[in-house]
Amino acid sequence: MTGWVTLCARPDLIAFGTEHPRTTEEHREWIRLRLRITEEAALRALGTGGGVLVR
Repeated sequence: MTGWVTLCARPDLIAFGTEHPRTTEEHREWIRLRLRITEEAALRALGTGGGVLVR
């Protein structure tokens, strides 16, 4: 879970190295949103004894 916490805390590490028409800040916000959605799904899955596949 340490790597996950690092990703959630530092989306700028991902956003900085990407090349998109969005600014780094816009890209960082999309990364935060996607990570939050993934985290919420994982927590729901854990509550039912399941898991999440991230592709």
